[in-house]
Amino acid sequence: MSRRQRRKPPLTQTPLPAAGDARPSGHRLLLAALALLYVVFAVGHLAVTPVLSSGSFINAPDEPAHLAYVRLVAEERRLPTRADSKTTYEWHQPPFYYVLAAPLWPTGPHAVRSLGVACGLVGILLVWAATRWLAPADPDAATLAAGLVALLPMRHAITAAAGNDGLTEALFTLTLAIVIRVVVAGPSSARSAALGAALGAALLAKATSLLLVPIAFAAILLARRRGVPWRTVAGHLATCGACVVLIAGWWYARNAALYGAPLPSAAFAEEFAGTQQAADWLDKPLRVDAVTGDLAPSTEPMGRTGYSLLIANWTWRTLIGAYTPPAGAVMGVPRFLPPGFYLPHLLLGVCALVGLARLARSSQAGAHAVDRGAASLMVAAALLVLAAFGAFTWRYFQAQGRYLYPAILPLSSFTAMGLRAIVPEARRNVFSASVLGVMVLLSVVFLFGAVVPAYLSSP
Repeated sequence: MSRRQRRKPPLTQTPLPAAGDARPSGHRLLLAALALLYVVFAVGHLAVTPVLSSGSFINAPDEPAHLAYVRLVAEERRLPTRADSKTTYEWHQPPFYYVLAAPLWPTGPHAVRSLGVACGLVGILLVWAATRWLAPADPDAATLAAGLVALLPMRHAITAAAGNDGLTEALFTLTLAIVIRVVVAGPSSARSAALGAALGAALLAKATSLLLVPIAFAAILLARRRGVPWRTVAGHLATCGACVVLIAGWWYARNAALYGAPLPSAAFAEEFAGTQQAADWLDKPLRVDAVTGDLAPSTEPMGRTGYSLLIANWTWRTLIGAYTPPAGAVMGVPRFLPPGFYLPHLLLGVCALVGLARLARSSQAGAHAVDRGAASLMVAAALLVLAAFGAFTWRYFQAQGRYLYPAILPLSSFTAMGLRAIVPEARRNVFSASVLGVMVLLSVVFLFGAVVPAYLSSP
């Protein structure tokens, strides 16, 4: 088709897969294999990474403080307050993860770590299901999206450590999956209640989940596109909101009673004042090496631009794979792998962007047709997570890719669709398999080439 003949097809609503459709059987088999690979890699990290009593690994961030929170819940049967800040500086975190982990505490820290592995596994399955709803015309895109999540090396380490990141990601993904369902299939009392329940649970996992509130309510408001009366839409909003309040409202009321605000932001800022901040880096004669990520001397003082480049560089690397040798645990200093480790992920990202641009302006979009509203909300969710991270790192030096994991669903779904769009349809499955094969290799390199030698060789 010539460029003149092409026209831009709308991203429109597509039907959900039929309940009796036999096509996904092969995809479920591959999904099971990907899930098994994830468990193998995650358990490897769980077993090899030492459990610290103090300090932090970049690949097991703040684990001693998270374990101390779990211990308080398990042994003293109470939630921590700011008075417990010397025991755990994670006292401000919502309690859902720690309550779930408390029954595992008597078995030991490794049992507590297994909860994160289970959450990571659930997240993979949710990404697969949600991507099928988002792009039902191409079920292989859902399998690739799930594989991108299952084989992300750093995610193996993060979900295998004690902490609320795995549960937060899973509940964030669950809420976004229901958002897609509400937009594509239309709101109902059951879907609105499910959306509110998922959102309420997410709010009890981490404050980051507040970013989901406008996304969830926007999903219901999009029912107006179908001609649903305002009164009915208001009823769905009320149902969703009531479920949120019933599940999570008590936590924010407790904060208001203890700290004078639903979120103890002022107290948190005081507690966080001792951590590295942006001001600690500005005006220092340093620069970040774009290829290796190492800090190098510079003749110019670091300004905001240089600081932003440092944040972007280290965040990218810690999103993919980084670890802390035992000697660096006091400060949680990251050690990066050789540049070649990150190059395949960079190339995949570039290819995905090219593919998405091609989809937006060519007739190939029909094979990946998605509901425009659902796609817009997924983009909005990813941008909100990125904006919140940017605001956080503008003040605090926290260049950690795990803060972007709540957006794993839109990131993986759009990456999968973009990657599949850059090759002819007949070769897409072979290409997808090749991508997953490379990611398996990189996961092996991260675990056995970096993490295992770092910890098993240490005294």
